[in-house]
Amino acid sequence: MGLDAVVYKSKKTLCLNQEFADALVVDMTGEVYFEDPAMRRRYPRHTFIAVHKRLGNLAMVAHLREETRCAVGDQAPTVLGKMLYSGVQCGEVISAGDLDRLRNEIALIEEGTRERRSPELQTFLDDAKELIAAARAERNPIVFT
Repeated sequence: MGLDAVVYKSKKTLCLNQEFADALVVDMTGEVYFEDPAMRRRYPRHTFIAVHKRLGNLAMVAHLREETRCAVGDQAPTVLGKMLYSGVQCGEVISAGDLDRLRNEIALIEEGTRERRSPELQTFLDDAKELIAAARAERNPIVFT
């Protein structure tokens, strides 16, 4: 078990190709899919993912949570409450409206760990920034799977 985060490509990006005109979208996540089995075989799920990041297994998520909490206390509620909550929060999303707050929390964690930061936390921070950038570009939320 562990925690992954994805940002789905927006249908607008995909609609450059006429084949995607019949694609459906999950409102909460922005995930694009086809009901037609032939189209699902032709375009597997990864076709619709802009960015996918493995954040870690349960132990890694607990480690990242502890390192973050030690550095900034409870000043990063989006990171601690949505990204590093439990390691198994499948279905959780960080909406477009929360991206600025998330970006600010990531910057706060970077500042709080500037003098001492584990390589694992550095990877997490880099991954979080990449997820935020993709979410902005695609205008879709960050989804935890």
